[in-house]
Amino acid sequence: MRFASLAILFAAAWLLLAGLGDRELYSSHEARAAMNAVSLLEGEPLPRLFDGTRDLQKPALYYVLVALAGWVCGGVDGWAVRLPSALSAFGIVGLLLAFGWRMKRPLIGLFAAVVLIATVHFPWLARIGRIDMPLAFCVSAAGISFLLALRGERSWLWLAYPACAAGVLLKGPIGLVLPVTIVAALLLAEGRWPAIWESRPWVSLLSELSVIPGLTFVIGVTLPLFVWMQYASDGQFFHEFFWLHNVQRGLGGSRLRSHPWWLYGPYLLLYLMPATPLIFWGLFSPARRDSLARAGLAWLVGVVIVLSAAKFKRADYLLPAYPGAALFLGCIMEHWSRGRPRLVIGGAVLATLGSMLGWGVYLYVHLPMDAAYRDYRPIAALIRQQDKEEILFFRAEAHALLYRIGRPARVLIDWDELKNTVQKTRLVVVPTKLLDEIHRNWSEVTIETVSSTEHLAGGSHERPLVVLRVSPKPR
Repeated sequence: MRFASLAILFAAAWLLLAGLGDRELYSSHEARAAMNAVSLLEGEPLPRLFDGTRDLQKPALYYVLVALAGWVCGGVDGWAVRLPSALSAFGIVGLLLAFGWRMKRPLIGLFAAVVLIATVHFPWLARIGRIDMPLAFCVSAAGISFLLALRGERSWLWLAYPACAAGVLLKGPIGLVLPVTIVAALLLAEGRWPAIWESRPWVSLLSELSVIPGLTFVIGVTLPLFVWMQYASDGQFFHEFFWLHNVQRGLGGSRLRSHPWWLYGPYLLLYLMPATPLIFWGLFSPARRDSLARAGLAWLVGVVIVLSAAKFKRADYLLPAYPGAALFLGCIMEHWSRGRPRLVIGGAVLATLGSMLGWGVYLYVHLPMDAAYRDYRPIAALIRQQDKEEILFFRAEAHALLYRIGRPARVLIDWDELKNTVQKTRLVVVPTKLLDEIHRNWSEVTIETVSSTEHLAGGSHERPLVVLRVSPKPR
């Protein structure tokens, strides 16, 4: 069994880490993380984008991790930006394996790890520089620790609350809300949730989980940092992060559109493939009565319900629910293996090998064929050959291009601000769809098209942008 666990860890390491830095920083999140990390390494107290804007959408922990990776690796690049996410995913696989061994049921951890690395979503998100995977690791560490604590191993609380604090420093209150949700779901699944009026069971439960000292620790670690960020941002952090990116995203009314409450149902069906049919099968299996199977299912359902209550939804936000699904399926598959060991274990081996083969084809065959469609390096190089001074972006939120162009650069939204800024010949990056409007409304200047992302890509590009050379007309 030890050999099998090591084999799974090896497979996970290859899936999650091989060629991690080969891909260009295409996504906005990755480019922002790179710029923020560079600013921290240069001594900025708060993360900043290359246009000078403070990035206050999230606490700074993920960007600190990227900066540390960049410092160790000799520079902030694709490898450094994605390494915290990839290591977090590897850590989740390791947590499931370790949990199985701790429960003296190593097959559960083995099968759960196979489920995760064989899904279509988990390995890919591990290879993207986003906060969601490190958050999922913190939630998983806290959830497993609380599960063990509820089974009498209270020493695991020493891991649970630091994991909650790290989750809050990564993404705010949701880093505590999700572990609390998992604990509540576990208690409800086992019939241990006291009635509201039963004070003695509540006191006993709070004592068993060391809730008061634990929450005091979480607040003591996170609140001083948030207060300092509020001070360092001239009073902008609480409004930008807590109000805009927590309250308004959760309740609706932000600039991001709302989604229906049921959206995560179809997302789960799609992104847990090929394990989705096994979940439905497991729901009707006698193995569902296993206490660990109940715990995994409670984890999955609880997290999905809480996330579904928010108005704004992304498939990536489901990551903290996946370990619960994997634990549930790990228990189901362990029970099945007792009667059909060769069939179930052979299926797990085939799933692992199939996942490695599929991702190998995707990473080394498909992605290189699609590289030009997402690459910003050619147009960034052209821009800097043309102009070493400040580049203007007008109504173009293109963080990947901004990262490649580098400083100095400025992002403008208002027409009057743009017109007042262009007092000499400047390069301006605009969305292609605005070209006609610019020619109609800006008669005071001479406009020359330098190039575009589509032209340099030799066809279509994910973000059609055009570079204009704008010169004021002589008066």
